[in-house]
Amino acid sequence: MVALAGDGVGPEVMAPTLRLLARDSALQVLERPAGYGAWLDTGRTIDEPTLELARTADGVLFGATGTPSPPPESYQSPILLLRRQLRLVANIRHCRRPGGDLDVIMVRDCVEGLYSEVERPIPDGYRADYRITRTITRQLAAAAASIAATRRGVVTVVHKANVLRHSDGLFRATAIEELAKAGVAHEEALSDAAGYHLVADPDRYDVMVMTSHVGDILSDVGAALAGGLGLVPSLTTGDGPPLAEPIHGSAPDIAGTGTADPVAMMLSAALLVERLGHHAFAAALRTAVNAHLDRRAGAPATRWRTVEVYDDVVRRLDSLLAAAEAVAG
Repeated sequence: MVALAGDGVGPEVMAPTLRLLARDSALQVLERPAGYGAWLDTGRTIDEPTLELARTADGVLFGATGTPSPPPESYQSPILLLRRQLRLVANIRHCRRPGGDLDVIMVRDCVEGLYSEVERPIPDGYRADYRITRTITRQLAAAAASIAATRRGVVTVVHKANVLRHSDGLFRATAIEELAKAGVAHEEALSDAAGYHLVADPDRYDVMVMTSHVGDILSDVGAALAGGLGLVPSLTTGDGPPLAEPIHGSAPDIAGTGTADPVAMMLSAALLVERLGHHAFAAALRTAVNAHLDRRAGAPATRWRTVEVYDDVVRRLDSLLAAAEAVAG
């Protein structure tokens, strides 16, 4: 796989994660530069050799990127670039509250909706295209269905078809049709109501499928309920190699302080290696990280240093791997 640490806290959360992955000798990782720092050095957020490496890799692990505001015309978001180049569609975000009642997986579009990047001037401002297609919606619903089949077996289709009758109406109808084909039950929720119920009754939802901007917003709500952006992993899938990344940004305000939380990066890595078929190692890594989070949930609220998180997780992971080896041997 290819590891792109990126900017800000990206390298700080990537380094301990790669040390954990080194526990599985079957995982080969190549590190390459990407992000705003790479753009300052080369004029490209990801150079062509790195893109080609990503296209042919089993998977990509990404840290975080800092984007200038407003971005120069020549600046391309490395994440959006990777999603296009790797033909990725479904961004899967897992919000779990340690020891609590929140354990929801959100499957959101990452190429259409309001994020299709098509904007046009109008006499008094700009208009952004809101694009929904049957093809992408089917892929999103299929991804949600495959996840739901291993959990409660129900997918909540989140939409605003009561207002956006044609676009979200198509999203709603196509998603429901695809879920029915997969033999998975469905429920529905208007996007604003879903936000309310996510806070008021988080156990109400298990797997949710939604458009790009709705998923962007609701997953941040889920992250707040889970304990913070630093705890939520994601995996983006489609026709090409899967891409794993934490949902947090580059956090330049804490970069270099040694306090960046690597949990979301570690859990993202677990999602990726599981996708690549390393099921036992992925399960052990996820168990180790979740056990660490359970310990934090029962302790006074303190900011853990990055190295302290790593030390606790690696101790738990090594213990799990040793126990598995003893049983196997």
